[in-house]
Amino acid sequence: MKLKIASSAQAQAISDLRKKAYQKGSKTQVSDDRFLEWNSDDENALILYIASQNGIPISSFRLSIAFRKEQIERLFDIRLQQNLEYPVLLLDKLTTDQDYRGRGLSAAMRYFILKSAAKSDIQNIAFTINDGVSRKAHLLELGFHLEKADLSHRVSSSYQNETDVLFGYLAQSQFQRATQIALQKLKTPWSDFSIAADVQVMMEDFLRVRVEA
Repeated sequence: MKLKIASSAQAQAISDLRKKAYQKGSKTQVSDDRFLEWNSDDENALILYIASQNGIPISSFRLSIAFRKEQIERLFDIRLQQNLEYPVLLLDKLTTDQDYRGRGLSAAMRYFILKSAAKSDIQNIAFTINDGVSRKAHLLELGFHLEKADLSHRVSSSYQNETDVLFGYLAQSQFQRATQIALQKLKTPWSDFSIAADVQVMMEDFLRVRVEA
């Protein structure tokens, strides 16, 4: 399996992976999956994914950087109650093909993200998850704070969460510790993954935070 970064050339494959995973995922009922299609947010983000032996995306993460509260609220569709230091690395659109679940692919990407963020100026890493998902215990073990997200503004949505939505965040001071734990807890050894030649450089460039124009 190979760790890669997607471009618009893989847009359809990433969209298909998201739709397939969300339709079969637990805790969420999707009535309109158009929000999962590759869009302008993806063009401005970094899409990290793992490819199978035949090159097909089987697990992916979207990484974005927020410089202010409103950017987090827009991307996650929440009302942010926490006071965070910026810039914040946002993780969303986590998807894994049903046939490859249980191998810790998202955990492997999370390890790589933590390891990379520890060398950057990122002050927090944040995401949202549904309460009760299997990875909740692992995230708590890594040191993430998980708190009920404020969804009071939502009137209608293209998907319905069957449980509470949790807002998770981890401060920079905990990145190194979390990286060590993440590596120790991998289900699939890190040595089983190869990394595409451009991934490390692109990740470092993406996380080389500049003052927002």
